[in-house]
Amino acid sequence: MSKLEEVAPTSNIPADYQSEISFELKTLLVRCIANMLYNNNTNKGYCLDTELLPALFECTNMDARNP
Repeated sequence: MSKLEEVAPTSNIPADYQSEISFELKTLLVRCIANMLYNNNTNKGYCLDTELLPALFECTNMDARNP
């Protein structure tokens, strides 16, 4: 196992990847959905009926940009 400092210079990921729009996209979407569902039974019912969260998780990959 190497240190991140040793691995990062050899990777193809740019050093400023955190400033890209796709960084933490899944995390931001889940937070947004959670805020919309908080204390709102209508939205909760819609989310459950349409299976919104499972669809979101299937469409995004778990990687360094979407922890």
